[in-house]
Amino acid sequence: MQILDHNLKAYKALIKSFKKANRACIVHPTGLGKSYIAYQLIADNPDSTFLV
Repeated sequence: MQILDHNLKAYKALIKSFKKANRACIVHPTGLGKSYIAYQLIADNPDSTFLV
């Protein structure tokens, strides 16, 4: 899966946030792809457990 450019910045911030804490929150308007960011995170970390 490949996320769009506007979500790539949010994805990188999400990864950075997880290095500081074990939780994160993505705030985007409806329809901008928050689910795709979450799917990418899950795909990149298949051995981890997530609550979405």
